[in-house]
Amino acid sequence: AFRYGSYDFGAGSKATWPGVTVGYHWYPGKHAPTGFYVGPLLWAQFMNFTFTGPSLAAVGTTISESVTGTFIGPMVDLGTRWDWGGFVVSPSLQVGYATGSVKATTVNVASPSFGGVIFGLGLTVGAAF
Repeated sequence: AFRYGSYDFGAGSKATWPGVTVGYHWYPGKHAPTGFYVGPLLWAQFMNFTFTGPSLAAVGTTISESVTGTFIGPMVDLGTRWDWGGFVVSPSLQVGYATGSVKATTVNVASPSFGGVIFGLGLTVGAAF
């Protein structure tokens, strides 16, 4: 799955967060592509926050700063899938552990790294053929 989000805060500040998830669904009831499924996922999220504002160093000037974050980790995907004549609905829950780091691109600041439990809720609506 590929995902992309973006939000413009105005006044030169914007956030984007593209990501990708790769995984496998195993259907214990042997009724794929419908019914309960479970499977491993590899989750990755790449975030970028850019802001423009007044410079503290020189009055009357502005600066632009970009902060990036990368987060990656393994997850487990649990869900179910229903199919009504080709119309498919699939709610899911993902639970895992991700590690990441954040870095400012124009300011020489140490890049903190961290990790922790993450979760996600999903709802897929689509067509089966």
